[in-house]
Amino acid sequence: MLSTQEIRQLQTKELHDELARSTRELIQVRMDIVTGTSKESHRLTELKKHIARIKTIMNQQPKEVAAPKEEVKSEVKPKKVVKATTRKAAKAVTKAKAAVKKATKSTKK
Repeated sequence: MLSTQEIRQLQTKELHDELARSTRELIQVRMDIVTGTSKESHRLTELKKHIARIKTIMNQQPKEVAAPKEEVKSEVKPKKVVKATTRKAAKAVTKAKAAVKKATKSTKK
């Protein structure tokens, strides 16, 4: 594992590679502990801390400057007003739809 100073000297791509390597190693150590092939449970905390250091340093580095985006004017659309119905009114509508459906089925036969 790299020290914090060594991590700070890495380039962005190298940081991503180190993060991926450490994550794979963490998964492997977890599997070894679960299957009982390894008793090195202390490696879990070391790897978690190492991954946290890498992510922290990645967030501290300045982001690459992207090209400025063009302003997009979006129209603000008013929200659709939904009429509030009571439970009784909703049941009446449902019964009416069911009656219509039943009537159409009987006429098709």
